[in-house]
Amino acid sequence: MIQNTLNLPTISIDSFTGDPLNRHQWFSFFKATIHNNSGLSDAQKMTYLQNSVTHKARDSISGYSYNGDYYHEAIVELTRKFGKPQHMVAAYLDQLEKWAKPRLDEPNTFVSFSSFLRRLVQTFRLHNFEADLKSSAVLRMARDKLNPKMIIRWNQHTRSQGLLQPNLTHFADWIDSYAEAC
Repeated sequence: MIQNTLNLPTISIDSFTGDPLNRHQWFSFFKATIHNNSGLSDAQKMTYLQNSVTHKARDSISGYSYNGDYYHEAIVELTRKFGKPQHMVAAYLDQLEKWAKPRLDEPNTFVSFSSFLRRLVQTFRLHNFEADLKSSAVLRMARDKLNPKMIIRWNQHTRSQGLLQPNLTHFADWIDSYAEAC
């Protein structure tokens, strides 16, 4: 009797709940480690997929069970429901609107705000939402999260840098410099 042994690598894949804020990072990692791995069968890929989704994401593909014949359909379904760029961008804008003001006396709030803005900028660039990055309304929404003293510092920065039309990328870079100093 020939015994077929399978040595799968141990990989820790974060769970995807269906939250559009986490979809890109989760799928990029899943795609690089599982989806594009030619050494794995579709059944193995489906097992990894089913074990890495929870909540709404799991509900959307639970009907496919662990059947590898439906692996590609499950990926299409997850992309259809959770991978639309406009939904990811809208989720980032909603999160920005709800974001609490960073406090000067709590440096970790600037670090968190900086990290969030960096992910927002990267997501907008990735999905070609350049107009939103240049939008004065989006910049104002982010800038208004600052206290008046920091807004003055931002305004001074834009003047000293000669930024006639500052945008969200400029702002995120500037916030990064504060976060690094924390």
